Amino acid sequence: KSDAKNSGGAETTMEAEADSAGDNEKAGQAKESIPQDDNVTIIKKKIAPAKPIPFINIMENGKTITLGYQLSVDRRTLRRNQSLLEFHKWLRIHTDCGHITRQETVSMIPPVVLNAKEGMSVLDLCAAPGSKTCQLLEVVGGGLDNNVTLEPTGFIVANDADSKRAYMLVNQLRRMNSPAVFVTSCDGQFFPILDAKADKGTEREGMFDR
Repeated sequence: KSDAKNSGGAETTMEAEADSAGDNEKAGQAKESIPQDDNVTIIKKKIAPAKPIPFINIMENGKTITLGYQLSVDRRTLRRNQSLLEFHKWLRIHTDCGHITRQETVSMIPPVVLNAKEGMSVLDLCAAPGSKTCQLLEVVGGGLDNNVTLEPTGFIVANDADSKRAYMLVNQLRRMNSPAVFVTSCDGQFFPILDAKADKGTEREGMFDR
């Protein structure tokens, strides 16, 4: 499933081709089937509105604002269903602009468990393709606060050992248009940690908060 930060629901009509009536029964999703000829069947299905994801939210002025929604249709249906064409175009436009990030719900969990805060420094050693990094960047870079006018105080170093995947990561992060991220490509076990000599062996050793 794909996720977005905006929701909507609509009653749609999907056209599907089936070789036999048995194939239509296997689909198990049809509320009403109207045979047109031997090869084409019109299948009507009511699509439920997007559901808010409870753990993707922020507090603002004492109120909880939901930032994540789970769609009730799969990616294949979203692309091929003509009645969802305008919604699919809307998703693509806002994704390319960096207004929303589409990802699986399960991939949203690690950044939440990490509990990063605004102003923190974060090292992501296996960052590609970048959906989790974008999610973290919104937090540490202060992108969720509409009142922020200064440069971000937190940052992310996003690394991937595979140069091709690192290239994908750059394209993904470019949508965010944020100065708070730096992309590298090297083996994580040899990633350099630049510590002052006085910090060695102390609680200040290591330059990343997460």
